[in-house]
Amino acid sequence: PVLQLRELIIGNSFKLRSFSTSIGRLKHLKVIIVEFEVDSLPKEFCALESLEHLKLRAGRMSSLPTSFGDLTNLRHIDFAWCSKLGMLPVSCKQLIHLQHLDLSSCENLRLRSDMMENMTKLEYLRFSYCLKLEELPHHITNQASLRELYADSTRLQEIPSNIGVLRKLKVLKIGSPLLKILPSSLENLSSLSQLVIDGCKILKSLSISVGRLNMLKKLRIASSAVESLPE
Repeated sequence: PVLQLRELIIGNSFKLRSFSTSIGRLKHLKVIIVEFEVDSLPKEFCALESLEHLKLRAGRMSSLPTSFGDLTNLRHIDFAWCSKLGMLPVSCKQLIHLQHLDLSSCENLRLRSDMMENMTKLEYLRFSYCLKLEELPHHITNQASLRELYADSTRLQEIPSNIGVLRKLKVLKIGSPLLKILPSSLENLSSLSQLVIDGCKILKSLSISVGRLNMLKKLRIASSAVESLPE
């Protein structure tokens, strides 16, 4: 019976625009992958208590239900290309088991400063092409498990000064035309293997000693004002 459904995968269809409110009855559903243009999610969607993996390509969706954080078993969220998505609801702070969060190309995204206060299990975080993102969430440096961070093609004005505490971080990609300096604590990222700095047009110096990044395998600097290579 359909009520026992574990996975729901729907390919691109221009005729579908919304979920039925009855979706909340699928209590065993663990995976949803949807590639049609969802206009919005019904509040009943937030009753999917077993949901762990959610991927939406919803370019028309501008907001999430206020109770979205009730999906506390979510491990994986992919909202890439949800270009109209704005502020995430306060309840997202309840997503304490989240490990993977992709918000790339959410061009209108604005983040609450405390959104990640309780997301201590995050391993993958992507903000690429979030064109209105001016700062990273305040608690991003609490993400001790974070391994990949993408913050390229944003409007970031600074990187947290204590980013060096992310000792498990392996991949860091940064890009913003407003970024003037990088924090010296970057050289404390002892697991970093890839560092990409792209599109930082007024960044003149890296202000770090790459020689201290013993695990670094790839360094890419492009479309920046950096005048000399770091030692």
